[in-house]
Amino acid sequence: MIPSLPGYGLSFTPGQKRFGIRQMADAAAELMSALGYAKFGVQGGDWGAFVSTIMGLHHADRLNGIHLNFLGAIRRDPTLYKDPLPEVQAFAAQLKQFAAEETGYQVIQGTKPQTLAFALTDSPAGLAAWFVEKFRT
Repeated sequence: MIPSLPGYGLSFTPGQKRFGIRQMADAAAELMSALGYAKFGVQGGDWGAFVSTIMGLHHADRLNGIHLNFLGAIRRDPTLYKDPLPEVQAFAAQLKQFAAEETGYQVIQGTKPQTLAFALTDSPAGLAAWFVEKFRT
């Protein structure tokens, strides 16, 4: 089963109070209970990764496991990594390249999420291309 996150797509009404990540995690656990699942696994990417992580923190007794295909890094600023070790400098260079080349979708999702949601759900081929491009990168 793949539930939608509350507040995304058509899962809300105009003016409805938005869910935070903790409320999304609690709602997903409650949904699984309502469907009769005492134990289950969760998978998350993008915001789902944050929700899945919170489910692991607050509903660990219900989970068989967690799979994440996105790791939310709070410190994505390459200038924070001044350690002279070559490994740290390589990480900082990769982080700088990632920030320059691979975060455009965050701007779109952060400013015009409904436009993107409707565009991707309107075309299965477009949605597949979006996924393939993200996993390729």
